[in-house]
Amino acid sequence: MNYTLCEITRKLCENYFLHPARGNESMNQYSDDNLIFIGTGKHQIFTSRTAFEEVWKNYDTAISFDILSEWYECRQLSEYIYLVYGCLWVKEEENSQKEILIEMDTRISIIYEVNDKGYKILHIHHSVPYAEQGSNEHYPKTLSEKANFMIDMLKQKVEQDSMTGLLNRNAFEQHITKCIKSNPVGIFYMIDIDNFKQINDTYGHVKGDTVIKDFANLLSQIFNTNAYISRLGGDEFAVFEPELSEESIITHKAQSIINGFSSLSSKYGDKLILSCSIGISFINDIDCSFKHLYRNADEGLYLSKKNRGGSYHVNKNEDI
Repeated sequence: MNYTLCEITRKLCENYFLHPARGNESMNQYSDDNLIFIGTGKHQIFTSRTAFEEVWKNYDTAISFDILSEWYECRQLSEYIYLVYGCLWVKEEENSQKEILIEMDTRISIIYEVNDKGYKILHIHHSVPYAEQGSNEHYPKTLSEKANFMIDMLKQKVEQDSMTGLLNRNAFEQHITKCIKSNPVGIFYMIDIDNFKQINDTYGHVKGDTVIKDFANLLSQIFNTNAYISRLGGDEFAVFEPELSEESIITHKAQSIINGFSSLSSKYGDKLILSCSIGISFINDIDCSFKHLYRNADEGLYLSKKNRGGSYHVNKNEDI
């Protein structure tokens, strides 16, 4: 008898965690209509099987666990009444969308009525010894969501340039390298503010920082959300578009950067003349790398600077 009830409880618990649909079938098979269920969510107390089934319909099927270990014991309370209690150690299944997976101790106790007609569950108490838990949660999902949200925020901050909010150099290179490996197509823009040291020397670093931020905002306006935009350092910026474009579209964007930045001069008064230089390179070989793109765009930038700035140069060098 003890073994049978422990085995029923084990199957019920495994289905509940691993196969929610089957868990509901097991509940219907063994539970009494007047089942009392106390769950782990706040206010999760059900005084009938019908009430429990209504909530079960909304079970979060995206959540699944592996059972790492489990044990159950049975104790007879009276001629027909038995208590089975146990403990499971479970862990969320691997999920590429989450950095943190819940691993927890969960406890179960079930009261059975046993007679000639079979087994009936009268009462279930399921508990998780975690305080941080949201309403109607059968495990501390709130805790993991908060932790994963914080990790995403920290990742974002690690990747950001602190002044502009754009990607920093290291994050930019990592993203571009990943893009090139999955789809070797794209346009690389290297952009440099002309005579930026003179701006700092003449108007001060506070004004220089404002110019940097305004230029970053301009780039974000010109390029769509698919583009990777970075402040590589100082007054040097870069943009990578992981797509194919007509050369006329590319040069139009380059000219829009130059014109847009020049028009910002009026914001600072006529004495401050803003201009920038741009070098552009293409992915034109499946073996292309970030280093090659950077080098070719930098060569184009050098030619633009040599032309007294305020211009762009498309480097069509095939030797990459």
